[in-house]
Amino acid sequence: MAGLRQIGCGITITVSDRQSPQNIGGSILKNIIKEVAKAHGISEQEVRNEMRVAIRAAMKNTDPTAQAFWKQIAPDGKEPPVERVIASISLMVQENKLCS
Repeated sequence: MAGLRQIGCGITITVSDRQSPQNIGGSILKNIIKEVAKAHGISEQEVRNEMRVAIRAAMKNTDPTAQAFWKQIAPDGKEPPVERVIASISLMVQENKLCS
């Protein structure tokens, strides 16, 4: 799924740039989205749309581990913004909590 690759790309950029996910603001995320769009040869809006599709599909996963993961990112059960997903997963990667 293209959106998952693009989310992964955004996370890689965030982590490799040593950005602190807690301090990621709109302008930093906008640049990350722009970099992902450029890397994939598509518009920023297409990146956001494909990421949203991937997020929706992932949130429907009934696996208990997946549900616990999404409960951390979106406790209210509503679809989180792309930026929150990138920042949250980046923080998990930096804190080495994604595989624990």
